[in-house]
Amino acid sequence: MLILGHAGISLGAAQLLERVVLKGRRGLDFRFLLVGSLLPDMIDKPVALFLFEDVFRSGRFMGHTLLFSLVLLGMGLWRYRRGSAFLLSIGVGSLLHLVLDEMWRQPAVLWWPVLGWSLAGEWTGDFFHKVWLLFLDPYVLATEVLGGLILAHFVWRVRWGQQRWKPAIDPGEEPR
Repeated sequence: MLILGHAGISLGAAQLLERVVLKGRRGLDFRFLLVGSLLPDMIDKPVALFLFEDVFRSGRFMGHTLLFSLVLLGMGLWRYRRGSAFLLSIGVGSLLHLVLDEMWRQPAVLWWPVLGWSLAGEWTGDFFHKVWLLFLDPYVLATEVLGGLILAHFVWRVRWGQQRWKPAIDPGEEPR
Protein backbone atom coordinates (compact mmCIF):
# COMPACT_ATOMS: atom_id res chain seq x y z
CA MET A 1 0.00 0.00 0.00
CA LEU A 2 1.18 3.51 -0.78
CA ILE A 3 0.51 7.02 0.56
CA LEU A 4 -3.11 7.63 -0.46
CA GLY A 5 -4.18 4.15 0.64
CA HIS A 6 -2.58 4.44 4.07
CA ALA A 7 -3.77 7.99 4.70
CA GLY A 8 -7.29 7.72 3.31
CA ILE A 9 -8.27 4.28 4.58
CA SER A 10 -6.78 5.04 8.01
CA LEU A 11 -8.77 8.28 8.12
CA GLY A 12 -11.99 6.50 7.20
CA ALA A 13 -11.38 3.69 9.70
CA ALA A 14 -10.52 6.18 12.46
CA GLN A 15 -13.70 8.16 11.84
CA LEU A 16 -15.70 4.97 12.14
CA LEU A 17 -13.82 3.94 15.29
CA GLU A 18 -14.36 7.38 16.78
CA ARG A 19 -18.12 7.19 16.24
CA VAL A 20 -18.37 3.69 17.73
CA VAL A 21 -15.88 3.92 20.61
CA LEU A 22 -15.82 7.58 21.66
CA LYS A 23 -19.53 8.23 21.03
CA GLY A 24 -19.38 12.02 20.98
CA ARG A 25 -16.65 12.57 23.54
CA ARG A 26 -13.51 14.51 22.67
CA GLY A 27 -12.24 12.90 19.50
CA LEU A 28 -9.05 12.30 17.58
CA ASP A 29 -6.99 14.94 15.85
CA PHE A 30 -7.18 13.86 12.22
CA ARG A 31 -4.14 15.95 11.25
CA PHE A 32 -1.93 13.86 13.53
CA LEU A 33 -3.75 10.66 12.61
CA LEU A 34 -2.64 11.22 9.01
CA VAL A 35 0.94 11.68 10.22
CA GLY A 36 0.67 8.47 12.26
CA SER A 37 -0.74 6.56 9.30
CA LEU A 38 2.47 7.30 7.38
CA LEU A 39 4.92 7.35 10.31
CA PRO A 40 6.17 3.73 10.11
CA ASP A 41 7.18 4.28 6.48
CA MET A 42 8.61 7.74 7.22
CA ILE A 43 10.90 6.13 9.79
CA ASP A 44 11.74 2.81 8.17
CA LYS A 45 12.04 3.56 4.46
CA PRO A 46 14.78 6.25 4.63
CA VAL A 47 16.79 4.23 7.14
CA ALA A 48 16.50 1.09 5.03
CA LEU A 49 17.37 2.88 1.81
CA PHE A 50 20.19 5.11 2.94
CA LEU A 51 21.73 3.74 6.14
CA PHE A 52 21.29 -0.03 6.37
CA GLU A 53 20.38 -1.11 2.84
CA ASP A 54 22.16 -4.46 3.15
CA VAL A 55 20.38 -5.35 6.40
CA PHE A 56 16.83 -4.00 6.07
CA ARG A 57 15.93 -4.74 2.48
CA SER A 58 12.16 -4.54 2.88
CA GLY A 59 11.91 -1.13 4.53
CA ARG A 60 9.92 -2.64 7.37
CA PHE A 61 11.50 -2.88 10.76
CA MET A 62 11.29 -0.72 13.93
CA GLY A 63 8.37 1.49 12.87
CA HIS A 64 6.46 -1.59 11.72
CA THR A 65 6.68 -3.40 15.06
CA LEU A 66 3.69 -3.79 17.33
CA LEU A 67 5.88 -2.56 20.18
CA PHE A 68 6.36 0.81 18.44
CA SER A 69 2.61 1.30 17.95
CA LEU A 70 1.74 0.12 21.46
CA VAL A 71 4.23 2.55 23.02
CA LEU A 72 2.68 5.38 21.01
CA LEU A 73 -0.82 4.27 22.01
CA GLY A 74 0.13 3.96 25.68
CA MET A 75 1.70 7.41 25.81
CA GLY A 76 -1.24 8.71 23.78
CA LEU A 77 -3.82 7.36 26.23
CA TRP A 78 -1.89 8.94 29.10
CA ARG A 79 -1.88 12.32 27.31
CA TYR A 80 -5.50 11.92 26.18
CA ARG A 81 -6.64 11.68 29.77
CA ARG A 82 -4.90 15.00 30.38
CA GLY A 83 -6.72 16.71 27.51
CA SER A 84 -4.43 16.22 24.51
CA ALA A 85 -5.41 13.96 21.61
CA PHE A 86 -2.38 14.44 19.34
CA LEU A 87 -0.25 11.49 20.52
CA LEU A 88 -3.21 9.11 20.69
CA SER A 89 -4.07 10.13 17.14
CA ILE A 90 -0.53 9.33 15.99
CA GLY A 91 -0.66 5.96 17.77
CA VAL A 92 -4.00 5.00 16.22
CA GLY A 93 -2.69 5.99 12.78
CA SER A 94 0.46 3.94 13.30
CA LEU A 95 -1.52 0.87 14.39
CA LEU A 96 -3.83 1.19 11.38
CA HIS A 97 -0.73 1.35 9.18
CA LEU A 98 0.34 -2.07 10.49
CA VAL A 99 -3.08 -3.51 9.74
CA LEU A 100 -3.12 -2.09 6.22
CA ASP A 101 0.40 -3.42 5.58
CA GLU A 102 -0.81 -6.87 6.69
CA MET A 103 2.14 -7.12 9.07
CA TRP A 104 0.88 -10.46 10.42
CA ARG A 105 2.51 -11.86 7.26
CA GLN A 106 5.90 -10.81 8.66
CA PRO A 107 5.64 -12.04 12.26
CA ALA A 108 9.35 -11.61 12.99
CA VAL A 109 9.00 -7.86 12.40
CA LEU A 110 5.51 -7.42 13.88
CA TRP A 111 6.27 -9.26 17.13
CA TRP A 112 9.84 -8.00 17.57
CA PRO A 113 11.50 -8.70 20.04
CA VAL A 114 9.15 -11.49 21.23
CA LEU A 115 10.09 -13.81 18.33
CA GLY A 116 13.76 -12.85 18.26
CA TRP A 117 16.05 -9.90 17.72
CA SER A 118 16.33 -10.12 13.94
CA LEU A 119 14.53 -7.46 11.90
CA ALA A 120 15.98 -8.39 8.53
CA GLY A 121 13.61 -7.79 5.65
CA GLU A 122 12.50 -10.36 3.14
CA TRP A 123 12.71 -8.39 -0.12
CA THR A 124 15.69 -8.83 -2.36
CA GLY A 125 16.61 -6.82 -5.40
CA ASP A 126 16.14 -3.16 -6.18
CA PHE A 127 13.81 -1.41 -3.73
CA PHE A 128 12.59 1.16 -6.26
CA HIS A 129 11.79 -1.60 -8.74
CA LYS A 130 9.64 -3.29 -6.08
CA VAL A 131 7.79 -0.02 -5.43
CA TRP A 132 7.18 0.39 -9.17
CA LEU A 133 5.74 -3.14 -9.31
CA LEU A 134 3.28 -2.15 -6.57
CA PHE A 135 1.65 0.29 -9.00
CA LEU A 136 0.87 -2.65 -11.27
CA ASP A 137 -0.83 -4.65 -8.50
CA PRO A 138 -4.65 -4.30 -8.79
CA TYR A 139 -5.06 -4.54 -4.98
CA VAL A 140 -2.62 -1.68 -4.38
CA LEU A 141 -4.18 0.38 -7.15
CA ALA A 142 -7.65 -0.16 -5.69
CA THR A 143 -6.53 0.85 -2.19
CA GLU A 144 -4.89 4.00 -3.58
CA VAL A 145 -8.08 4.98 -5.41
CA LEU A 146 -10.24 4.21 -2.36
CA GLY A 147 -7.90 6.14 -0.06
CA GLY A 148 -7.83 9.10 -2.44
CA LEU A 149 -11.63 9.16 -2.60
CA ILE A 150 -11.93 9.05 1.21
CA LEU A 151 -9.42 11.89 1.54
CA ALA A 152 -11.17 13.98 -1.12
CA HIS A 153 -14.55 13.44 0.57
CA PHE A 154 -13.10 14.36 3.96
CA VAL A 155 -11.46 17.56 2.64
CA TRP A 156 -14.72 18.48 0.87
CA ARG A 157 -16.64 18.07 4.13
CA VAL A 158 -14.06 20.13 6.05
CA ARG A 159 -14.28 22.84 3.41
CA TRP A 160 -18.06 23.14 3.80
CA GLY A 161 -18.02 22.99 7.61
CA GLN A 162 -19.52 19.51 7.96
CA GLN A 163 -16.32 17.91 9.30
CA ARG A 164 -13.52 18.93 11.64
CA TRP A 165 -9.77 18.37 11.60
CA LYS A 166 -9.15 18.98 15.30
CA PRO A 167 -10.68 17.05 18.18
CA ALA A 168 -14.05 18.15 19.46
CA ILE A 169 -14.19 19.18 23.10
CA ASP A 170 -17.06 18.15 25.36
CA PRO A 171 -19.45 20.96 26.20
CA GLY A 172 -18.70 22.25 29.67
CA GLU A 173 -15.15 20.86 29.64
CA GLU A 174 -12.35 23.36 29.96
CA PRO A 175 -9.42 22.70 27.61
CA ARG A 176 -6.22 21.94 29.50
